[in-house]
Amino acid sequence: MKLFLAIFFLIGAYLIAISLYASVQYIGASDWHSVNGIVEKSAYNISGAKASTSTASIQYSYQVNGQNYVNNRIRFGIQVASHAPVTEYRKGGLVAVFYNPDSPNESVLNRKDTQAIIFGFIVGLVFISFYFVGLWFEKRKA
Repeated sequence: MKLFLAIFFLIGAYLIAISLYASVQYIGASDWHSVNGIVEKSAYNISGAKASTSTASIQYSYQVNGQNYVNNRIRFGIQVASHAPVTEYRKGGLVAVFYNPDSPNESVLNRKDTQAIIFGFIVGLVFISFYFVGLWFEKRKA
């Protein structure tokens, strides 16, 4: 039983770590530069038997100092399953691309969206809560 509970703890810790890392990126991106880019690909990826398990896949290109770059990051944090990006970022459309001036291959389309970061924190905390509640129940049984 403890191994089963440990899996919940590890998943929760992993999600919180990803969210913390995304928070650092979010803060660091406040002074990133902006250029116009073009959406090269905008599609749904179905990862299971149901359409409800699909996620959006966006790929965009941009140019910095004559160098071409391609990226697919929409926002910081875990990618929450959503169809909204495909309707918002249509193939061939112009987009504002925010890039790291020290490393132009790092870019994001929406540097202000914290939804995925908050979602990662909350889900991580829920998993860790299951771990502690499970330990409490296990201790009560003994």
